[in-house]
Amino acid sequence: MNNLVGILSASGFSQIKVINRVRVRSPYLKVTEHDLSGGFVNRNHIGQSRRQVLEQLKANSSLYPDQSNSGKNPDLVISIGKPAPDALQRWNSENTRYLLVDIASSGEVRIGPLVIPGKSPCYRCTELSVNQSREEVNVKQDLDVGVTMSYAVATSIAADVSQIAAHKKSVFLATSITYSMRNFHKPEMHHWMLHPACGCNWS
Repeated sequence: MNNLVGILSASGFSQIKVINRVRVRSPYLKVTEHDLSGGFVNRNHIGQSRRQVLEQLKANSSLYPDQSNSGKNPDLVISIGKPAPDALQRWNSENTRYLLVDIASSGEVRIGPLVIPGKSPCYRCTELSVNQSREEVNVKQDLDVGVTMSYAVATSIAADVSQIAAHKKSVFLATSITYSMRNFHKPEMHHWMLHPACGCNWS
């Protein structure tokens, strides 16, 4: 996430807001050794408030540092990890586009699909499809992404966000791409369809 914020900011996006939905005493609220991925966060940041470090990161790398976040609803949400049910409901009700990013392990990350509420397969559609095909979903305890994977994923997302902003097109629309260190140069692509058991497209 740290690299993604830095790259998006350096690409000219100034309206970036990071939301951490964790408990008040969660260690994730502070920068730890696991955040060291080169470039944006270094050892001097360990122990500092994550929110403050990210704000400083945006200010240092932004092309437009004088612009602050507006109070309007976001044009795009990048959801890293399994989204909370209340967040999904809010995005759908507010018609907010969201890009799903699933970290399976330190060496495998799935980007996509990009969801346009009511028009493309949603998060529940993907969950229903996975369960129907009886794929095994293993919960990984180590979700720290390596440096190479972190930059590759962040760059891929930032490039696509630029395409969305400039041309209203996304390679991740109804599509996910899984980047893996086992087969890095040939990522797996999967196309999703609206699931008949999901109510996201019922009229």
